[in-house]
Amino acid sequence: MSQTMDIFGLVRMTLPRYIDNHSREAVLQLADAIVRRDELRGKEGGEMDSSKMGVAEQIIGWLNVEATRISNTPGSVAAAQVAVLLSWACNLYSLIADLNPTYQATPAWGKLSERGNRPGPEGSKITFTSFYTHYKRDIRDEELKRLLTPILSGAKSTNSIVRSGVLELWKAIMSRNISDTGFILSAGNILAPILTGKTNGVDHRQVLFKLLRSVPTGPQSLEIVRGLVSQLEKETNEGALVCLSDALPQHLFHVLKSGQDIEPSFLPVIGKEAASSKPSVRRAVMVVLGNVFWSLHQEPDSWAAGTAELLKVIDPTLEKILKEAPTSTLAPGANPVEAWVALVVLLSSPGTSAKSLPFVHSAIIPSGKPSFLYSEKVYQKTADEAEIIWLLRALDCVASTFAEEIAQQPRVELYYGQVLLWLVADHPSPQVRRTSMEVLRRKSLDVPMIIHSSIRQAMEQMLFDDKKSSEASDSGHRSSRLSSALIGSITNSDQPGSSLEALLSNSLLLAHHRIFAQSADNLWIELLQHAKLDPHDVVARNFSQLAAYAEGSISGSDSGSLRRDAALRAITTLAFVAPELAIPYFVTKIQNLLDPAPLNALGDLEIGVWKTPTGTPFVDVLASSKSASGKDKGKDADIKKWEAELRKSLAQKKTAEPTLSKQDKALVEVQLQKEEYIRTSLRSLQKRLMDGVSIVSSLLQSNTAEAREQSPFLASLLMNGIIQKGSIFLGVQAVLLFLDLFDSASERLQENRKWLGVATLRVYEIENIPENLTEEPLSELLGRLLYKLKGLSEQTPFDGATFSLLWPLLQQVVHKGGLAVESEDDAVEQLVLILDIIRSHASQWGHPRVSRDAVTALLEVGEAIHESASVEEQNELINSTLNQEVFVRNACLQSMQSFDLTERDWVPVLWLACHDEDDQNANLARRLWVENGLDVPEAFLNDMAKILEPEYDQYGMVIPETLNRSDPWESRLAVADCLYHLAEQIPENEVINLFKFLIHEGAMGDRRSEVRRRILEAGMSIIQLHGKSCLPGLISVFESHLATKESKSDSDDHVRQAVIILLGSLAQHLQKSDPRINDVISRLIEALKTPSEIVQEAVADCLSPLAPLVEGDVGRLIDQLFLELATGVKYASRRGAAYGIAGIIRGVGITGIQKYNIIRRLREAAADKKSYESRQGASFALEVLAQILGRGFEPYIIQLLPVILTGFGDGNAEVREATIDASKVIMGKLSGYGIKQIMPKVIEGLEERQWRTKKGSVELLGSMAFCAPKQLSSALPTVIPQLTVVLTDSHAQVRTAGNKSLKQFGEVITNPEIHSLVSTLLKALVDPEKTPVALNALLKKSFVHYIDAASLAIVVPIIERGLRERSAETKRKATQIVGQMAGLTDSKDFIPYLSRLLPLVHIVLVDPVPEARATAAKALGTLVERLGEGQFPDLVQDLLRTLRSDTSGVDRQGAAQGLSEVLSGLGMERLEGLLPDIISSASSPRAYVREGFMSLLVYLPATFGTRFQPHLSKIIPPILRGLADTEEYVREASMKAGRMIVVNYSSKAVDLLLPELEQGIFDPGWRIRQSSITLIGELLFRLSGISGKAELEEEEEADAVVAESSRKALTEVLGKERRDRVLGALYLVRQDAIAAVRMASIHIWKALVSNTPRTVREILPTLINQVVDLLSMPHGDQREMAARTIGELCRKFGEKIL
Repeated sequence: MSQTMDIFGLVRMTLPRYIDNHSREAVLQLADAIVRRDELRGKEGGEMDSSKMGVAEQIIGWLNVEATRISNTPGSVAAAQVAVLLSWACNLYSLIADLNPTYQATPAWGKLSERGNRPGPEGSKITFTSFYTHYKRDIRDEELKRLLTPILSGAKSTNSIVRSGVLELWKAIMSRNISDTGFILSAGNILAPILTGKTNGVDHRQVLFKLLRSVPTGPQSLEIVRGLVSQLEKETNEGALVCLSDALPQHLFHVLKSGQDIEPSFLPVIGKEAASSKPSVRRAVMVVLGNVFWSLHQEPDSWAAGTAELLKVIDPTLEKILKEAPTSTLAPGANPVEAWVALVVLLSSPGTSAKSLPFVHSAIIPSGKPSFLYSEKVYQKTADEAEIIWLLRALDCVASTFAEEIAQQPRVELYYGQVLLWLVADHPSPQVRRTSMEVLRRKSLDVPMIIHSSIRQAMEQMLFDDKKSSEASDSGHRSSRLSSALIGSITNSDQPGSSLEALLSNSLLLAHHRIFAQSADNLWIELLQHAKLDPHDVVARNFSQLAAYAEGSISGSDSGSLRRDAALRAITTLAFVAPELAIPYFVTKIQNLLDPAPLNALGDLEIGVWKTPTGTPFVDVLASSKSASGKDKGKDADIKKWEAELRKSLAQKKTAEPTLSKQDKALVEVQLQKEEYIRTSLRSLQKRLMDGVSIVSSLLQSNTAEAREQSPFLASLLMNGIIQKGSIFLGVQAVLLFLDLFDSASERLQENRKWLGVATLRVYEIENIPENLTEEPLSELLGRLLYKLKGLSEQTPFDGATFSLLWPLLQQVVHKGGLAVESEDDAVEQLVLILDIIRSHASQWGHPRVSRDAVTALLEVGEAIHESASVEEQNELINSTLNQEVFVRNACLQSMQSFDLTERDWVPVLWLACHDEDDQNANLARRLWVENGLDVPEAFLNDMAKILEPEYDQYGMVIPETLNRSDPWESRLAVADCLYHLAEQIPENEVINLFKFLIHEGAMGDRRSEVRRRILEAGMSIIQLHGKSCLPGLISVFESHLATKESKSDSDDHVRQAVIILLGSLAQHLQKSDPRINDVISRLIEALKTPSEIVQEAVADCLSPLAPLVEGDVGRLIDQLFLELATGVKYASRRGAAYGIAGIIRGVGITGIQKYNIIRRLREAAADKKSYESRQGASFALEVLAQILGRGFEPYIIQLLPVILTGFGDGNAEVREATIDASKVIMGKLSGYGIKQIMPKVIEGLEERQWRTKKGSVELLGSMAFCAPKQLSSALPTVIPQLTVVLTDSHAQVRTAGNKSLKQFGEVITNPEIHSLVSTLLKALVDPEKTPVALNALLKKSFVHYIDAASLAIVVPIIERGLRERSAETKRKATQIVGQMAGLTDSKDFIPYLSRLLPLVHIVLVDPVPEARATAAKALGTLVERLGEGQFPDLVQDLLRTLRSDTSGVDRQGAAQGLSEVLSGLGMERLEGLLPDIISSASSPRAYVREGFMSLLVYLPATFGTRFQPHLSKIIPPILRGLADTEEYVREASMKAGRMIVVNYSSKAVDLLLPELEQGIFDPGWRIRQSSITLIGELLFRLSGISGKAELEEEEEADAVVAESSRKALTEVLGKERRDRVLGALYLVRQDAIAAVRMASIHIWKALVSNTPRTVREILPTLINQVVDLLSMPHGDQREMAARTIGELCRKFGEKIL
């Protein structure tokens, strides 16, 4: 306690020392924290284990002492002391009052109140205002009386700050609870100096009027009204009258509303003064009335009779003024001010009568020309600035009162805006313009839509009028004022963001008028920034409206109009501000506008009509009618036709028009109307095309990356549409736009960008190309461009957008086999150049392991952002854990393992991922869940979906939207499933209540059978676990429900059946001797007759545990059920009997089949020829026994096989159908052994002569389609050929059965893609020669659905056969499908086939054909990646053993390629673990081992890509050693590895490659030097973008242009120092002692260098350093090389070398 008070004492002494408010607030916050901590001790939110110490009481005691001291101090006290003490009191009181609402203030408050209001410094009043703002006690009359004295004294002050402080303090005091007596006392004291005339001046009276304004309405209002009204005729000061008009309305309104009596004399006073002959008095009274009625306007519903009387008194005057206004305001020298004020008075009235007055309505809503309020002739002649203010006030009132009327009258809204815009922008007085701007800004807060809309309309009418546009654009100053007006109409810091954005959205078009380009770069963006809004955010939130606005303006305006031009500029701005939204949206619009379909639909008639002038028919209907009427035939027909054509041509040459008959004129008129209709539709099409072209141009002007990315698509759209077929509408405009699109190509193309567009147009034979662009022959243009593209592509591939722009040109040249060529060689040259261009880009983009690289990239991104990831980024990954692809889910879960999710209590998606069907994914999700301490909230299941019943409105009518709503039964099923899994966790004391809920609330009677089934299963599970402990209570609940009267509703029936089943399930817990067991069994037997599969199956489950309890009655029950099975009348009863028999047999054990002669009885029932019910029942029993007993019934199926076969041929359709259903179930339950046992007997049936037996065997084979997938796959190769044989059987029904059985194998397939290939796959199963056809069909099919188990069973035998084929191509295709299957199937369905497929893939992996080996390797990598290494435990070691084995080189090559793919699938960690062993094995003493692991180093860089870069430095030394190996095949493998590294890492890992290669150039071993030079040459060629072979074959040194280009490229990539070092090394090795090394270096030097002397001079310093280093080496070859180089330098340069 003492420490706390010491801290407070320190704080208390600190506060007065600060002079700035921020520091004082910080000190007060610290003190508040001290008090708050003590007040919350022992309470929620504070320290629960401690008690309050009384800090607040100590501080209050200190306040009492200080307040007493200040109160007793004579004379004045320093204002700072009072201010500090008041600050403590205010903060302390507000804090304690918040923590303890019942707290009562101490006497210190009264003392402070008394002292704070003593006359003193002006700051004390301001501080004391905040004191009373927090003061929560009632102010007594005595205290109020004390406060009045200093307040009235301060009102007399000449200091405006003191007067303002008095007013604020008075407002705070008046906001407290004060008695009516106190208010009356206050009003009297304030009015006294006014009524007695003892005021000190105008300011004093103004303050007194403002004090009265703060007094609330009540009994004191009458006295205030009397006093103020009496001053109307006395007060002459206009400013005081304004204050009086502000104070009077609320009290007058209260008096009139409450019906209090006031002196009748004051009304005539107002009327008299309002009609005064003195203009100044009249004008002043009008202003007072305007302010009074404006106040009444705030509560329009409170209009009273007294108010009407007041208005009635002044109404004649107002009426007279307004009626005379239309003429009086136009008279010379007339002043319209009184008319404007009269409008203010009438419009401020809360009544609606003013609106109905004709003269008011006509003034504000004129029907024709503008009224005196809007007339230019009236307001433009008012020069006095003070008078114009009343026009502004009138406009203010008009906007407030007639807002709806104005909004409904666009013409009036325009008038209103024109007046306001004239005042703001065109009034000659700068002061008026500034004041008008202030009014505009202020009024935009009240009615922003009216103000902004009127200003916008007026400005649009002014600027978008073509007649006025030139005048508006000539004035730069006017442009600036107009932009300021537009900014002022929306500038408002307090305006809600959405409203402000709406206003700004409406200004989009206007702000892009070309006139504003003189005063702002982009006015609309400036408007947004001025309003402190982010342009991107505004566009993002309102994009649809903005885009529609601009788009509508374009489509609704003529070409060349100012509005259309502004809309196009607006689109450019939208694309610049929010390209991610605007570009896709407008590209879609462009796609619709430039749709080529309408152009393709144009025929000769439409084109001819368009080209024909209006008024002239294109089709000569008169000529056609004549020819139709006089159609000749015969040998003279051709002569007559020629004569008619000749006459027609001669007639057309005559100038005189022929005279037409009325009939001919009518024909011509009809034809003209038809053609005009066609011409109108074509104009509409032309408008659409022009709009599309203009929008494309606008997007390009935005110059954004997104627009450049869309250039290829837009170019394709133009090419396929308007460029080829739209020239008649657009002329050359479309061609020029197409060329503009190529400006977005890479800047590396420079001026060639335009010529690439020209070449593209020319190869597609486009017309309307400007003549100056077609002067160069096409062959020369193509050759020049293709060579340029090839060089730039080899140097660095182009970006995607650039290549996509180039592709149509390249594609057309390839498609035509060369263009504009004179010989075949020229065509081949063009094709080779294009292939080189494509190859350069294919190496950049086409990677065989895109998905693996994506996984690696995702893991790296996750690791990089795990500490800074936002919630949105986390959610993106979390939501992807529910992706359909299992490997996608796995990658996302791995990437989140390091994320911190501890601040997120509940992540539903991650909770679902914890239950992923893939074990690895589920484990990753659970680990993430546990490590972050996540939990499921208790309220998760509170808001589950209910059945959506129709809803009704207040009139009892069904709301249409609530009809036919889908039932959210899935949610209820999920709850039932949850209940099933929670059965073990349910407390025993809640079991009975749970079942009461399930029964009485109708859950067991749900409308969906799936829900009913799951709830019943849940109930049975609960009874199984808790039934014994809750036996009496549950029996009571079930029996009481069963004892109730049955209902006719289906729901009640379902509940009753469920209760019976639950009772049966509960009966297993009864004692064996309990008599209730027999009653329960009887109920269950009766329930078997329910026509519901769910109920019958559940009853069977209940009978199984009860059967052992009534073992003596089992025989009787079996007899009863067999009787019902054979003689039951209803289908449901017979099928229920089958379920009962199966349930009882399962209960007594499999021995019950023999004990109760089940097999014999089934045979007898099946042989009953008299009753089809008996035979059908036998099939029912077979089906249900197989279903319930499962594999336990399998041994008896062989005995009953004749019964099944006989049932297939039964004469009754229902028996046959039951047999088919039974066979499906039986086949689905058979094991592989059972299939093998049954198959021979079924095939024997196919050889029978009896067609019925054969038909039964066929149908049984067809039922094998429903076997388990693995059994089905093993049986298919045998079944399908047998079925195809019977398709040619002599009996029709056997053939039909064969066709039907084959179709059944297609019906079990749910995958749509496989289903479409069933016929092809079945043919392949029958005929092995059709295997390649089936494999091709599978490869060509695009799969979008998972392949189900049944589909897999059909496909795998074909794949297996394909892998065994001798053809390498067939094996390659089959292997490719194996790899793809891993990603198209569920892993648990595919894994059982691995044992059959994997050995065959291993065989393909060592195939002599490289393509087959590569495909097998990729397949293995995909399998390991998708299924995990756990499914292939020995794969990696087997491949390593093959690499170390002394087998053929092909085997080692295949093992190396396969191992690289497998390691890529396993990830970098697995590779890093094996890499030391790989590197050491590459230096093995056995040559075949070195060759095997060197081959592995060939494939690893290509397989891993960029991920392998960190390990390059480890593998390059063994590769270089391998280059010098004594065995040729090892050297060849090493060179392949080196070239593979150069190809994959030349432009990305120069720092890793070059140092090793540079050291190899001077290695003592000449083979290493030769190999290093070869590799470094290839590296330099790739970096520089040239090919060394072509240049050297033609000339001694490289072409100067090519060499200069390569020099720049090498300098850019390597840097000058490294380039000089490499070239110096090449120059040195030209003097090597070994001829092969010299030739290799000379070859590279001449390819790279065009001018040897100049190049040597450039690199000479570096070269001399290298020479010195070589001279110091111990090997003689290096010293000799250096000496020869010095000699050559001396011969060529002489003394210059020094």
